[in-house]
Amino acid sequence: KAAEELYISQPALSAAIKKVEEEIGLPIFDRSNNPVQLTVAGEYYIESIEKIMKIEKEMRTHFDSFLDNNRGTINVGGASFFCAYTLPTIVQEFKMQYPDYTVNLLEANADDLVKCLRSGIVDIILDALLSKGMIGGQVIDIQKDIKNLNELMNLHYYKTGKLIEASIVSGYVLAGGEKLEVLRIIGKNIGLIFQIVDDILDKEKNEDITILKFLDYESIEKLLMEIKSATIKLIDENFQKNGYLLKDFVFYLLNRNE
Repeated sequence: KAAEELYISQPALSAAIKKVEEEIGLPIFDRSNNPVQLTVAGEYYIESIEKIMKIEKEMRTHFDSFLDNNRGTINVGGASFFCAYTLPTIVQEFKMQYPDYTVNLLEANADDLVKCLRSGIVDIILDALLSKGMIGGQVIDIQKDIKNLNELMNLHYYKTGKLIEASIVSGYVLAGGEKLEVLRIIGKNIGLIFQIVDDILDKEKNEDITILKFLDYESIEKLLMEIKSATIKLIDENFQKNGYLLKDFVFYLLNRNE
């Protein structure tokens, strides 16, 4: 039925769902029930995609308003590294295509960038993919020079934690939430839980350095329980009304077996 509504074949729809599940590393449907139902991860995935689509639509509308005017100013906020080494090239190419536009760059930390966006000082902010985000994590991973557990945790945080953190925080910011730093810590912890469990599940086929190089199973379980307890406590203390979704996600990640 879903395939018919989307005007695609059932095999094509099944392949698309399988691809998504492989990319996120989690099942989005519980196939043990008839009809199939979304898993906790699936519900979160759908909610996140809807938010991303909304952001993309707002961004396109925002850019269209610039293009409708022939002349204008775009204020972009980002971290110092990004503004110094990456954005200038992008701005140069943009100005070649749209010479009547002025692009102003604002360097600030993540919290100040969010405040600037809310107050209208900047039109766009760029944060989660920077040198202290997923790009930084990729650099660490490529270097393959992990000497201790702390360095491995940094790699996991920047590669996976930053992605999950950005996914959680972005919707919260759009909703006008104010406990940004608390939610960042929760997102970081969830990212670490995901990656530590992933290390264990991939122990036989993973040729990269994993947590098993530095800790035995008993110590890993203890570490996971410590991260879980700290995360659940933060959720209970700060998000009593809707925190159950985050808690369900934490327990799902801890109990996944594939």
